[in-house]
Amino acid sequence: EVESLPEPAIYSSIKPPFLVTFNVEGRQRYMQISTTASSRDASSLDALEHHMPLIRSKLISAFNGVDFENIQTEEGKETLRELTVSVINKVLEGEGSSPIENIFFTNFVLQ
Repeated sequence: EVESLPEPAIYSSIKPPFLVTFNVEGRQRYMQISTTASSRDASSLDALEHHMPLIRSKLISAFNGVDFENIQTEEGKETLRELTVSVINKVLEGEGSSPIENIFFTNFVLQ
């Protein structure tokens, strides 16, 4: 019996980048992240694109709730990445679509 290899991953950049403002000890701080989603199922990336207004809204709310100090650490960035996948997949599954596999932060700027 021949083992079937998984489909190759396909990628979709989420545009524009997310820009979130934080108030840290009375100072304005910013987080800008560029993200790319991956899946082995093209229909999940089509659904990602189709539901992007809802996904962006949910992600911005989620990002506003994160701790600015925390996201400066590698562990904090990884937690943020996992949160991003979770928020996206909750929307996709709620809409009857297949989930994405992963999210990559292709640019991550804190200021």
